[in-house]
Amino acid sequence: MILGHVRDSLPRVTLDLPGVSGPVAVEFIVDTGFEGDVTLPSSVLQRVHTEPLFLSLRSLADGTTRECRVHQMVLDWNGEARRVQVLELGHNPLLGALLLEGCHLDLDFVEGGEVVIEFPD
Repeated sequence: MILGHVRDSLPRVTLDLPGVSGPVAVEFIVDTGFEGDVTLPSSVLQRVHTEPLFLSLRSLADGTTRECRVHQMVLDWNGEARRVQVLELGHNPLLGALLLEGCHLDLDFVEGGEVVIEFPD
């Protein structure tokens, strides 16, 4: 189970990512409208261990298309190593629907409300 909270009207959770010099705690916005695994800004990518894969054209929520780097990272997800794709994009780390697949997401959508990600049995 992962616990978080709603702050500034956005559901947020913190994950420990594999860092170059040890784990790096990163706060993610839970974004079920993002169809990928996660996004990270370049400032965070410099501190975590990833493997660059390729460049990709992506359609963004505002209707624009943007070229972005795609990386691969292995993170601890429910006690297991999980290989995820990381888009180098934006300023706010996003946790997307692909990573949440199979999980139960429960949130109390009020300021300070609880965000809960439960893993399948």
